Amino acid sequence: MARAEINLGSGGSGGPVEQGPLARTLSVALDGKDPGGYYEITVWSTSGALPDDRVLLGIAEKVLPTLPERTV
Repeated sequence: MARAEINLGSGGSGGPVEQGPLARTLSVALDGKDPGGYYEITVWSTSGALPDDRVLLGIAEKVLPTLPERTV
């Protein structure tokens, strides 16, 4: 199991951070010709299995065209 320690400074400790739910993230540029911004879409698993990439891509295909700043 993965663990990370967070140092809050001044002698305090946030304690160990356990591994969270499995997730997939897709980052998409606002405009393919301009590197000045992006959207991120993340899908988390509730079953304990890694989310299927096809689900993430399906969500992106439905959501991204509806965003006013996104020029497709």
